[in-house]
Amino acid sequence: MSSNRAIVLIDDNEVDLYLHEQLIRHTGVFSPVWSFRGPAAALDFLASLPYSEPSATYSIVLLVDIKMPSMDGFSFIDRFEKLPLTLRHRCSIVLLSATLMVSDTIRAEAHPSVAFFIEKPLTVSALLEVAEGLA
Repeated sequence: MSSNRAIVLIDDNEVDLYLHEQLIRHTGVFSPVWSFRGPAAALDFLASLPYSEPSATYSIVLLVDIKMPSMDGFSFIDRFEKLPLTLRHRCSIVLLSATLMVSDTIRAEAHPSVAFFIEKPLTVSALLEVAEGLA
């Protein structure tokens, strides 16, 4: 399956990151797939993309874990929102968490920059729901 949507995975948990990357590659819904264990490295990568070139037409899904030690998902969004508007318009943020904290769920679902909130573990059905919801 070909895609005009890339995905950036951001999760400090190496096992989750690996499993999610394999699941995404297996479904073929998003391509290319970029993985980062740290949110700062992901932000640097996003800032380096040729977002203003006409050839940069694919959209990007940012799958971001909420609970990370160096920078949580909400802090990542705050920093992401400082990137150029032309890049931000190509991106959709999906927050992912194993948290059972109702406050995190409510905050994620109410945040204007968050397109989806998904509870871990990531499943094929959740991934397809995101792909269809962003079509």
